[in-house]
Amino acid sequence: MAITYGVVLPGFLLFGYNNAVAGGLVELASWEATFPNIDTSRSHARNTATLQGLAISLYMLGLAVGCLVCIYVGPRLGRRRTILLSTGAMIGGAVIQSAAFSFGQLIAGRLITGLVFGMATCTYAVYQQECSIGTSHQRGSLAALEGVFNTGGLALANWVNLGFFFSKGAVAWRFPLAFPICLALYICFFAACLPESPSWLLHHGRAADARRVVAALLDAPPEGPAVADVLAEMQGSLDKTRGTRFRDLFQIHSSNNASDGNRLWHRTVLAALTMFFQQWTGINAVSSYNSSLFAKIGLDGTLSRILSAAAFTWFTLTAGLPFLLVERLGRRKLLIASAAGMAACMAVLAGATSVPSNRAALIVAALFVFLYLTCMGIGFYGIPFFYAVEIAPHAYRSQISAIAYNFLWLFAFVTAEITPVGLSTIGSRYFVIFAVCNAVIAAAVYLFFPETMNLTLEQIDQIFIETTGFWDCVAAARRVRSRFVLPGHGHGHDDEAGRTKAPRLADKENSTEERVETTTEKETLPQE
Repeated sequence: MAITYGVVLPGFLLFGYNNAVAGGLVELASWEATFPNIDTSRSHARNTATLQGLAISLYMLGLAVGCLVCIYVGPRLGRRRTILLSTGAMIGGAVIQSAAFSFGQLIAGRLITGLVFGMATCTYAVYQQECSIGTSHQRGSLAALEGVFNTGGLALANWVNLGFFFSKGAVAWRFPLAFPICLALYICFFAACLPESPSWLLHHGRAADARRVVAALLDAPPEGPAVADVLAEMQGSLDKTRGTRFRDLFQIHSSNNASDGNRLWHRTVLAALTMFFQQWTGINAVSSYNSSLFAKIGLDGTLSRILSAAAFTWFTLTAGLPFLLVERLGRRKLLIASAAGMAACMAVLAGATSVPSNRAALIVAALFVFLYLTCMGIGFYGIPFFYAVEIAPHAYRSQISAIAYNFLWLFAFVTAEITPVGLSTIGSRYFVIFAVCNAVIAAAVYLFFPETMNLTLEQIDQIFIETTGFWDCVAAARRVRSRFVLPGHGHGHDDEAGRTKAPRLADKENSTEERVETTTEKETLPQE
């Protein structure tokens, strides 16, 4: 719980806040006075809209680069130190942004903030998943809180922006950009006090340390059977990827049998697509430019900010629905319903905003912004953050997570860059693009994404061992779930430590049936 509430959830709160705060400042008079070259009310509005999009979206480009850096740095530093160092370094970027007196300084601050914080964003979920031991039947519900706090960050940014909207001078935008420093200090304090992920420790030959951490997480004796079972499952998962290489993540058919048996390429593609799809639902267009969006449908500045803050407060509430539903209905059903609902909402938004003089239509558009956020909250906002981590094997969880989050931020950059231009040029037709994208996404999830509900991370490995191709993955998940999830139960019977009892996993050659002997002797590790 300390890991969840001290590091992971505050990290996602900071994650959401940073995403939304700058987009709500771009129409402040003091902002435009300090950065006149991104004032879209002046001449050459199209060029300044492009620069405005660049100023906002360069933060996301920095996040994408930070995720790539984490592919190399993360496995070496570990989950805890990566979070501690990157979140701490983000404070420097926040200082540069909030103290900016020129467009170049603002750009530098946003790039630095994105670059260092990108390493943290792709590590928070990994840290939580790997420390959620003994709660396989609750893992999705606990991880769904990530979406709640992320949307809470969006709402917090909008309310802070609204509060300082009435302030005079540069404090109206300097304080909102400086506020993340408080959250970062809180996260750093807890990250300095908490243990490392037991999976990372075991992967790096520190079996004794891993045993102590697992015992603490289970509140069980270090030499007890519950701890031994957990370590045996972790070691079995690592054994299946022994001999694989990092480049196997990018090869469709590898000459390495261990890579093909674990379908590393397949799992990397699914993780990346999960994040790619999240951005092409249109959420970045709404979250980054929500105040401007309400203004463009005919509302004045104060009312548009109030509605924007209220919308994301509502978003936070609806993002809590997966906490209740994800271990009952599953990931797939919520994702499909979410995408289908957003497709309908975007289609209505396109029609309702096509006639700006029609006040009734504008009211409908405002209502459908709220409905869109409801549909986003029940599925595609929170679930991708942990689904991309769930389907990755132990040995490459950090790297696959970093690749997935790189796709998230790369296409967040793209959508943030094109949104001001799209809204200022094609207007309401811009929403049609996302209506079509959401319809395609719903179909793709139905066809290609396996259900992982109530399975341990090690049992999820078995889905891909039994999968023969992209088209077979959903069916393979059904077969695995039929063996490990008891009929009429949400999950298997738990022992006193909370571990789900299930048959031992085996690969196609039954080569990993041996039980790990948890000594401090370093095992042969997959090449990084």
